[in-house]
Amino acid sequence: MRVLALAVLLLTTNIPAQEPAPTAEQLHGQLPPSSIYDEIMRPLDATRADVGNWSDTELMALTSAMNLSHTECERLDPAPHVGEELYSYARLCSLGRDWKRTYKAATEYVLDDKAPHRPSAYYLAVQADLNMHHVEDVLLLLKDMDTRLPLTPETNAVYDYVLGLVEFAVPSAGIDAALIRQPKLLEAVSGHNPLLTPGVAEVSAWHLQELLRFDNRVPAEIAGALNDLQLAIAARTAPLTATDAYAAAVAQRRYEAIGKPMPAFDVSRTAGPKTYGAHLSDVNLYVLYPEDCASCASIPEAVAVLRKGLNIRAQAWPLVEVRPTEIKPSPASTPNPKTDPPTLYTHAELLKQLGATAVPFFVLTDGKGNVRLLTNGSRGWLYSDGNGDILAQTMMERIVAHDDNERGAAMDKAAHEKLTQPQ
Repeated sequence: MRVLALAVLLLTTNIPAQEPAPTAEQLHGQLPPSSIYDEIMRPLDATRADVGNWSDTELMALTSAMNLSHTECERLDPAPHVGEELYSYARLCSLGRDWKRTYKAATEYVLDDKAPHRPSAYYLAVQADLNMHHVEDVLLLLKDMDTRLPLTPETNAVYDYVLGLVEFAVPSAGIDAALIRQPKLLEAVSGHNPLLTPGVAEVSAWHLQELLRFDNRVPAEIAGALNDLQLAIAARTAPLTATDAYAAAVAQRRYEAIGKPMPAFDVSRTAGPKTYGAHLSDVNLYVLYPEDCASCASIPEAVAVLRKGLNIRAQAWPLVEVRPTEIKPSPASTPNPKTDPPTLYTHAELLKQLGATAVPFFVLTDGKGNVRLLTNGSRGWLYSDGNGDILAQTMMERIVAHDDNERGAAMDKAAHEKLTQPQ
């Protein structure tokens, strides 16, 4: 009877339905002043950090400092340096772009277990290696850092620096770098690393998922990594701060947009003689940024130059987000549809919908209009590097080549099945 009564109680008790997770917009409204300030300052800091935005006077001062640093790095080489002077010597040589001496000094410095600037020294070492195009050695340095140091905001920044430079140029190396970090990263996601907040770690973990998708890894590998991340999230025993929760929600939104149609957008006006048609090519690049992005003024011209090198299977557009509440451009800066580079303007809030956290924001879609890649990027991706390669174009060609291979494999399979069918 007591068992029956308990069963009846369980059946009649109102069990509250699980509430849906708050959206990124709802979480944004809960951000503290410090996070709002950081968010507002981020575009300004990025503009200041971009040497392309510096004045001629600042560039002259930088060139002078680099030349003098190179001379002094070479002059001081024969003398032995230890401790913090060894670290300062590595910094001096880095400013002078003497990468061999930078690497030697930085890698000697990190061997001292009590050295206080080891994360920064690893940063200098991988910077030197990347400039010398020693990608494999960079991975060895990351493994060494993973062995010697805990995952902190400083060491996490070293991984992010490496990923930012290799993840799309050499996707397999980017994934290898991310996988070195992944075990400690998942510990931080679950809240078991007091040195790195769970939300910051989760953002990095979602980024690995994006890289696996872009590199077209097998579904089992992608699903396995996603399951590991979800288990780490479920293992948390304390809620995220408002700042961490918002950052994680935006990162998840960005990942979940991959493979789905790009959000529809109106074209409120265009610039340039080339008219926009909504028809899709085999691969389509959209470079998104808000109308008030002062450092983005050169993007339309860069995209126009890039477009000239594309074949008929690809297209590229600057896509400028117009925000109604912002001050309108002056008449002098109003686009001239006859002479300005082709540019699209829209009132759609695409940057928010796609989880952009910085601009310019690169979106690549396929012939079906599905998002294949979306990421914060650099204006430098639109320009030729020292080898004559344009990273944005390389990324586009990778998608076309993969889809061609998929179609070819499907056709071969269909032909084989037709031949083997009984007559």
